[in-house]
Amino acid sequence: MEKKIGEVLVRTFREVCEDSNSRARSDFSKISAKEIGQIESLLRNVDNPAFNLEDALRRHLKIAEE
Repeated sequence: MEKKIGEVLVRTFREVCEDSNSRARSDFSKISAKEIGQIESLLRNVDNPAFNLEDALRRHLKIAEE
C-alpha cells in the first residue's frame, strides 16, 4: 500500500500551527482555525496527480506569479 503524503502534511501543518499559537503573545498573531482548515484542505489534495500545490497556494494567498 502506498503511503499518502497529504495526510502527513496536514498533521504536521496542524502541529506547527498549534505550537505557534501557543507561543503567540497576542490574538492577532495567532493562526485562526478557519485559516488552518483552508490550508489543510489544500494539503489533502497533494496526492492527486492533477493537483498543483504551488498554484493552489498562490491562488489561496492571492500571490501573483512572477
